[in-house]
Order: sequence, then structure tokens, then C-alpha cells
Amino acid sequence: MTKRLCRQCHVWKPVTEFHRRADRGDGILRTCRSCTAPARKVRAARHYVKHGAAIRARVRRRYHENPTLVLDREKEIRKANPDRFRGYELKSHYKLTNEDYAQKLQAQKGRCAVCGDSVAAGDKPLEVDHDHSCCPGLRTCGDCLRGLVCGRCNRAMGLLRDNPAIAGALAKYLRKWGART
Repeated sequence: MTKRLCRQCHVWKPVTEFHRRADRGDGILRTCRSCTAPARKVRAARHYVKHGAAIRARVRRRYHENPTLVLDREKEIRKANPDRFRGYELKSHYKLTNEDYAQKLQAQKGRCAVCGDSVAAGDKPLEVDHDHSCCPGLRTCGDCLRGLVCGRCNRAMGLLRDNPAIAGALAKYLRKWGART
């Protein structure tokens, strides 16, 4: 059987669109994945509310029993799914989606907003710059984003404490002493 009728949405779909269920005669659920997803999310949320403390304790215990195993596994997962984790970091730290980041990158023509260096394939992606006076921590409100900058420029701005007066004084100092070759 290559197709099956979903009992909820009444659409014929490939059997790959259905979850497996060992206790069913044919081994497949009667409703498709897209129809069962909302109910599964609700059940998972209820389960976590009810058993969250035990789940967190189990995770902590597993980490403390063998931290290198847990960290190595996490590195493997991150390496296998870089876009997924990049998207999570963008969303949680800057309230940006991967699409928003791609639009900003395209608007800057793939170049750092400060020095204009382009990002070559395989290089680290440009970092999101935000106004630290608005949001001093790692996470931002999303309204104080300034642009995408390379790692060197981002670190330089941090060392200059995002202060234009210090940056101007540094530029004046460098001009005074000139380039020594």
C-alpha cells in the first residue's frame, strides 16, 4: 500500500506521511502527521508540565555521570545540523529568523557593515551587531539591531565599548603615528 486516506483531513497521502504504530494491524496510524502534530504538541506540553522536574533531574544526572559523552554528542548534533542551531541562536539571541538574516546579508551585499570585507564560502558567518546600551546582555529586544559585521569589527567595537569618542581618538592616534613598514 503506497497511499492511505487520512481519517481527519480526508486526503489521500503517501504512507510516509503517517506515523508508525506497532499495535495497528498494518503498523500505520490512521491520521497523517500534519493532523496529529497539534495534538502531539499539546500532549508533550502536558507531559512536561507534569513530569518536568523529573525530566530535568534525569538530564542533569546523565550529564554529571558522563559530561564528556553528553558534550561530544551535542557537538555531533550541532555539526550535523548547523542551520537548525544557527536559526535557534538567531531567534533566541536577536529575535531574527534565518530569512531575516539572509535579507540583511543580501542588503549588505554579503559584506561587513564596517570594513566592507566579504564573507567567503566556508568562512564564519557575519555576526549580528546590536546596541549594547539598549540591551547589555547576550539577548536583545530585537529593536536595537544595527547590522551584520565580521568578527574582527565586532570585537573591536566591543573593546572600544561602542564609544565613537574612543574610536575617534584611536583613529587620530593611528594617523599620528602612521603605518610603519
